[in-house]
Amino acid sequence: MSMFPIASQLGNGSSSDIAFTNIPQTFTHLQLRMFHRSTGSNSGAFQFMYFNGIYTSPYNQYAWHRLYGDGSSAVATGAASTSRIEFSYPYGQPYSSDTAGIFGVTIVDILDYTNTNKNKTVKILNGADKNGSGSVSLTSGMIQSTTAAITQIDILDAYGAYAIGSRFDLYGITTSSTTGA
Repeated sequence: MSMFPIASQLGNGSSSDIAFTNIPQTFTHLQLRMFHRSTGSNSGAFQFMYFNGIYTSPYNQYAWHRLYGDGSSAVATGAASTSRIEFSYPYGQPYSSDTAGIFGVTIVDILDYTNTNKNKTVKILNGADKNGSGSVSLTSGMIQSTTAAITQIDILDAYGAYAIGSRFDLYGITTSSTTGA
């Protein structure tokens, strides 16, 4: 198995949407690594993820479930039919009133993204330590469509923009013995 960098995006403090477009269809899986902070003032500061530009219709395009904990409790939540995959809620993304320099981290695995014979699945591991608060979460999601390969990924900050210093890196994963050399 080998990993290859595809593209990188940086938060600029004014954009709430990070988009990876024209994703090559030459890999088996994708991995997105995120280092992020919101300019928003809402303590919920959660994020949405959607694919191929499909965000508002059809509303039943995605399903997800999440388990998160904050050091004192654990909660499970989810949605069976929705317009996006929600993650990093409630405290997995630092926001404007949190201590400066604190960022959340997220790793997203998108499996079999080119396969048009099955629903695509994602696994999202997210967390942030906010000087004594914060949370960690595990989210799994499904794109309820077999008709199209994934060619675009959008990550949306629900309450603000991605702060300067935020970074998003997309990698392609092959299951062959290719070394990339």
